[in-house]
Amino acid sequence: MSPCYSMESWLYQATSELRPLCQNEHDSDDHAQLIAEWSRDRARLDEVHQPKVVMKKCVADHHNEALANSFPAEEVYCAGRSFYESVEGLRACTALVDALKHPTS
Repeated sequence: MSPCYSMESWLYQATSELRPLCQNEHDSDDHAQLIAEWSRDRARLDEVHQPKVVMKKCVADHHNEALANSFPAEEVYCAGRSFYESVEGLRACTALVDALKHPTS
């Protein structure tokens, strides 16, 4: 699996949650524009080498749970980039799929 930068980076796809978290910390037109771009084109975030560094001033990794809870998995999957590739890679692992069908207690 090869997420865009790290699996944690996918959390920034939760743009509806990310935007107010960022705005509560500071008023950055640059960040507002980035978040709007990521919202319009889910593939764009994969082009950012270290999103957590880009968002360090406001969000960084301080709100991971909130971002995870609003992660738009279907939209990000449909972008056909790193999240899609990772999901499909896991689906291709028949041993994993079989194990998940029969959980142990």
